Amino acid sequence: MKNRLRAIWAIIITNIIASLPGNRFRWSKTNDLDQSDLILFVISPADINTPDSLGRYPDKIYSIYELAIKLGYRSQIVFHPMSATKKVSNSISVFRIENITKNFTTALKLLFSPEEFRKEGSLRDRWKSLGVFEKIQYYVWKDFLDLSNPKIVFGIDIRESEALACKVKSIPIFEVMHGTFSKEELPLRRFSKGRARIIQVDMFLTWDSHYSKISQALNIPTRVIGHPNKEYLEAKYIKPDHSTQKVLVTLAWGVKKSKDPFGIMHSDLADILFELKSFTLIFRLHPFTASSNKKNISNIRTWFEFNFPGSYISLPEKSSLLEELKSVRMHITHDSSAFYEAGLLGVPTIFTSRGGFEAIPKEYIDTGSVCLWENNENSRLPDLKIGIGKPFGNVFDLSVVTELITQAANLKQPRL
Repeated sequence: MKNRLRAIWAIIITNIIASLPGNRFRWSKTNDLDQSDLILFVISPADINTPDSLGRYPDKIYSIYELAIKLGYRSQIVFHPMSATKKVSNSISVFRIENITKNFTTALKLLFSPEEFRKEGSLRDRWKSLGVFEKIQYYVWKDFLDLSNPKIVFGIDIRESEALACKVKSIPIFEVMHGTFSKEELPLRRFSKGRARIIQVDMFLTWDSHYSKISQALNIPTRVIGHPNKEYLEAKYIKPDHSTQKVLVTLAWGVKKSKDPFGIMHSDLADILFELKSFTLIFRLHPFTASSNKKNISNIRTWFEFNFPGSYISLPEKSSLLEELKSVRMHITHDSSAFYEAGLLGVPTIFTSRGGFEAIPKEYIDTGSVCLWENNENSRLPDLKIGIGKPFGNVFDLSVVTELITQAANLKQPRL
């Protein structure tokens, strides 16, 4: 009876997926894939937040993408299997349209463990931990790997199904750090059937030693590559204009106690902003907010301009975070990891979240570039007239990534 229910559920799921409009992207654009010396960069649509003359790209892996091309490899950005699909320049949606016969075949596969997972061991345990939807993702991703046959896979927010398929295919898969984290909020942690599991990637690429120590303590192979946006290499030596009256405010998404009707600005953050009447506030939307509220941007803009006269909205698809930071004297946030990018440029950051502030490495706070403002009777606004911070953080180290790429691709020398 249990197997029958599982079969019915699997058939329903596979047919629903086949009927999705986004699924009609199929493999059409993959015909352009060169199956030799290919490196894949896996993201979700919400990660695309840097405008470029050729399209829009995820800023946390684009420098690695460019470096791979410079080393003589073909690079391709693809979406996670089953992620929401919208046509974006220079990317491939890993989706496919199936007929009814194929759906039944896929459904039957879900009832039995594939041969590679039948032996006792970690692979079998990992396969059994996957849910029905994750197993479908595994088959989609494995088929895509069979088609594209990449040398290496880099990813942001890698899923268990993708890591497992790469393991079966003996393809190195690297997770690229895309935001600050703590031991309790590790990007590679997932919960399955009531227990926490660590997704087993071949390497976790972090921004600096502080975050490496957290991942290494959990037995995750780790290398420090610095902040993976090479644009900061040059920008770090540009002194921000501390005479400007502009202040960058980075917003969040899914905020429960928000001051706005869109759930993107914490109440504590709003309280400090109402005191900055003499400053021009630049509200930076989170990439997820921008990508999921395309039809609502005008309402968001109207609300902020009404409540904060003279302010304006910064959209990730129109300008990069780097461009905005270079034009302001201060960065204010509830708990955004953008403090790290600000620190690279020496732009001071004010936090309104004690929890977010306490998760920051002590050596960053000691530079005087990060401070906490709390909304209580004894609190006071930090002196913005100073507005000069001491740069901190590691910029992108091309040599480390070059070494990783050439080693993973089994090449002794890069072909420049």
